[in-house]
Amino acid sequence: MDDAKLAKILIVDNDKDFCNVLENTLTLEGCNVDSVFYGEDALHYIQERYYDVVLVDINLPDLNGMRLLKRIKEIKEGVQVIMISNTDSASFAVEALKAGAFDYITKPIMFDEVILSIKKAMKQQRRRGSSEKATAEESVTLLLGSSPQVVQVREMIDKVAPTDSTVLIVGESGTGKEVIAQELFAKSTRADRPFVKISCAALPETLLESELFGYEKGAFTGAHQAKKGLFEVAHGGTLFLDEVTEVSFGIQAKLLRALQEKEIKRLGGTKDIPVDVRFVAASNKDMHSEIESGRFRQDLYYRLNVIKIETTALRERQEDIPTLAEHFIKKYQSKTHADAKTISKEVMDAFIRYDWPGNVRELENVIERAMVLGMGNMIILGDIPDRIRDCYRERQSGISKNYDFDHDVDLDLEVANLEQELIRRALDKAGGIVSKAAKCLKIKRTTLIAKMKKYGIR
Repeated sequence: MDDAKLAKILIVDNDKDFCNVLENTLTLEGCNVDSVFYGEDALHYIQERYYDVVLVDINLPDLNGMRLLKRIKEIKEGVQVIMISNTDSASFAVEALKAGAFDYITKPIMFDEVILSIKKAMKQQRRRGSSEKATAEESVTLLLGSSPQVVQVREMIDKVAPTDSTVLIVGESGTGKEVIAQELFAKSTRADRPFVKISCAALPETLLESELFGYEKGAFTGAHQAKKGLFEVAHGGTLFLDEVTEVSFGIQAKLLRALQEKEIKRLGGTKDIPVDVRFVAASNKDMHSEIESGRFRQDLYYRLNVIKIETTALRERQEDIPTLAEHFIKKYQSKTHADAKTISKEVMDAFIRYDWPGNVRELENVIERAMVLGMGNMIILGDIPDRIRDCYRERQSGISKNYDFDHDVDLDLEVANLEQELIRRALDKAGGIVSKAAKCLKIKRTTLIAKMKKYGIR
């Protein structure tokens, strides 16, 4: 079993006899094995230790196996999880695989089957590891471009990363705040230590507090064992709090103390625990407005705002759009095995004129859609969403009415834009019936079909 030798395995099953037999079997195969009987204990182990593969029974006494699977994926996305069940249910299997499980095995199990599944999971782990560098390079996509704003952010990252200064990243959603946090970590002196991130808006207050600060055994119902919080898990590394303005006032006070005193208390605990973390926070809200409205503590803001990095909306750095679009075309050409494509002049003009409320993420989604659904070797107006195309047509229609010739006018482009607009309006009036639209335009039906094909009008 060369592919699984030295693999680190965690077994989560409340059948102690089964655990013992499986643990002994895997140990003889050269694996490093731990076993626990409760889901909460498994989460504690996973946060503190590294595992290649986790075997999870669906029926656990304290935590549903499916919920445990999802929690594991939230904590350590790269861990391969193999689900085990007493029931041979296709619906359970499908649900588990959709939730991120690597495999699904039913009891009574054949140990050879488990070993084979672990072997396959380890192969998957190696493939994942070999692509980590490419993934890291991909993560900086949001910082591509030559606009002054992006150049300034990249320079700021290079200056700030080697320090331990607290950083506050502000900007609209989709502008790369998490990417900046990752870059700060990757270029820091703590790069070999943990990078722990959490979205403060994704969890209710009570759960967020226990996740951040941990808890002692018996602190609340279900606390079967003491658990480290994310501050302790990130010790020596970087802790990234996204959407920090969503944190309640009570937790804000605890964050302030952690930043000032470099120590925390677990829920239900009395002991001060020293923590050494580089703190990075992000928000997509106007923090001054949050302070004025009484939703965010001013003293915490000043603790966070040691160094501020502001991201820029895509509409404010239009010169980067061609570079980003070309990058995404290459990315999805490889992923979708589509033909190489270029972007038509009309589409690029539409991209430049569009406001991009979803920023770079929205642009990436638009390119992916065009690569999957578009025909031919060029992305044309018919391949992009209506919201972008309609915005473009409206602006072009307005521009076409008034030419002051302060700048040169591309006659062919203007005529093509007007022709497209008239064709679309005729089709709208005709209810999409081509023959009626052709009659409105006083051209042959075959001529209209040819023009529709030319402009990508469906």
